[in-house]
Amino acid sequence: MKLSTALLLAAILASAWQGALAQAAGAQRHPLTDPPPPAPGVDTEVWFPKHLQNQLQFTVGEPVDVVVGFHNGGDERLNITGIMGSLNLAEQPAYFVQNFSGQGYAAALNKGEEASLHYTFTPAANLPQREFIVALTVFYQSQASAHSTLFFNKTIDVIERPSWVDTELLFLWALLAAALGSVGVFLYKYVNTLAFVKKARKQPRKTDSTKVRKMVAS
Repeated sequence: MKLSTALLLAAILASAWQGALAQAAGAQRHPLTDPPPPAPGVDTEVWFPKHLQNQLQFTVGEPVDVVVGFHNGGDERLNITGIMGSLNLAEQPAYFVQNFSGQGYAAALNKGEEASLHYTFTPAANLPQREFIVALTVFYQSQASAHSTLFFNKTIDVIERPSWVDTELLFLWALLAAALGSVGVFLYKYVNTLAFVKKARKQPRKTDSTKVRKMVAS
C-alpha cells in the first residue's frame, strides 16, 4: 500500500472515530436539561450577600456569590453532591444562553438537619445589557435515587461594568471646550483689531513752543 493511500485511510478512520465520540457525547443529556425530581420534605432558602434582594442586578464578567440554605425535612438521609446554574432568555426560558460551572459538595444530612451552601457563578463578559433568567439547581442523592431542587429561578438584570470615565460626558465637555476656545480666539482677534485701528489714527501735530516764541519776538 502506498504511503499516500495509508495516510488517507488513517484520516478517514480518525474522522469516523471523532464523529462517533461526538454522537456519544450528544446522547448524554445535560443535568440542567433533564434534572431528576426533588425529594419530598426538602426546603431551600436563598440569598445573595453582595446584592439587594428586591432588585437583583448582576454585572457582566463579575462573580456573583449566592448562599442556599438546604433543610432535609424528609425521612431519608440525603447526600448533597453539587450545584449548577444557567442563564436563560427571559422570553424563552428553555433557551440556554450560558451554563455556569458546577461546584461539587459532600454534605450528608439526616432527617431534620440543614446546611448552608456557598456557590459562585460569573455572567459572561460579552453578554448584552438586558433581562435574563437565572436558574440555580442543587443536586443530591438518597439511598435509592438521585434528586434535584431548583432553588432559584427568577428574572434579573444583567448590566455592564461601570466606567470610571463617562465617554459621552467627556465628549460633551470636549465640544464645550472647543466652542469656548473658538469664542476666545475670535474675541482676541477682535480686540487686537480695535487696538490696531486706534494706533493707526493720525495723532494731532504738536506745536514747537520754541518756534512760536521766536516768531513773536521778531
